[in-house]
Amino acid sequence: MSHTNLVTINSTEINNSGPLRVGDDLKSGNSGQVLKSQGDGLAPEWGADTDTTYQGSATININPFTTPYTINCLKVPNTLTFTGYDTGTFDGSSALSINLVDTNTTYTGTTPIDISPSNVISIGYDDDTIILDGGELGVDHVPNALTAGTNISFSSGSTYDGSAALTFNLDTDIEDMREITYESGFFATSLTGNDYPGSETTCTYLDLTSATNILPAAVSPFLGTKIQQTYIAKSFSTTYAEYSSNFRMSFVAQSANALVEFQAVIAAYSKIFYGALYDYNAGSFWTTPQTQTRFKYDNGVDQDPTTLYWYLTGLTAGNTYYISPYFKGSAAYVYVYAGNGGIANQFAPGIFRVSDGGANVGVY
Repeated sequence: MSHTNLVTINSTEINNSGPLRVGDDLKSGNSGQVLKSQGDGLAPEWGADTDTTYQGSATININPFTTPYTINCLKVPNTLTFTGYDTGTFDGSSALSINLVDTNTTYTGTTPIDISPSNVISIGYDDDTIILDGGELGVDHVPNALTAGTNISFSSGSTYDGSAALTFNLDTDIEDMREITYESGFFATSLTGNDYPGSETTCTYLDLTSATNILPAAVSPFLGTKIQQTYIAKSFSTTYAEYSSNFRMSFVAQSANALVEFQAVIAAYSKIFYGALYDYNAGSFWTTPQTQTRFKYDNGVDQDPTTLYWYLTGLTAGNTYYISPYFKGSAAYVYVYAGNGGIANQFAPGIFRVSDGGANVGVY
């Protein structure tokens, strides 16, 4: 059914399967356009959809009662969770204050710190050895006292714990000591006795035989001795040769001078017998002073006990020196006999000895 030139239609339902043409030019409009009223007495026309009705959500609210609409954020989609002293969540839907200050006033102390229920902090200490002085801890004395031992005395009492100043002294009599050792260095050290006339310091039971000791000749004249007790007969030709490696001797000079002696039975048999001192450490003969010396000439048949001697000068007290006796003849052979091996009526022992010459020596 169709109607033309109708002015008014009262209908509850209009079914239209074709274009809907409106307006003075009867246009059907474009896709997406809506039918819009132009006002009372005017024909409607097609136009763009300007409806600003939006759909909100759980996090967004749209207020249609304002012009334009008001869009508000209700909350964030993901909540903030916090733990620690205080716990909870925050999504922005309401105001929240986060307190990061720990108001917990419950404290725990470990020895020696003690905390009372009212949070008074104190420290425990040994009130026997520790004292409180003006709000500060101080040491009254050490827990274990120092006791004066042998040869030590205190200015007062016999113990020291630091509670009072104290002076300790070595006793005038030092007893029961095992060892006294001086510090070694470039500086001088000394041990001085009593020089008061008639009260000089007396020493007893002192062993001064060590070669490291420097002693005046009046106390210890001998610096070293070698003895040939076992029988030995040595022959020498025209070239100096060592008597025996057993007779090599080192000694520490006590002064600038030393006397060296060799005693044995010597037979030259009508030849000249020569002797010398050899420095086996340096590998040369002693020549200052000259020690290659003529000693003996006999009638050809004698075997005489003979003492050979040399002096050494220009030595430095405290230094170590090395000597060994060497012999030769003006022709082959000359002989040295010494020792008996315990058999009676044989040769006397051979003796090689060094003595300190002392300081009172004149050489011309």
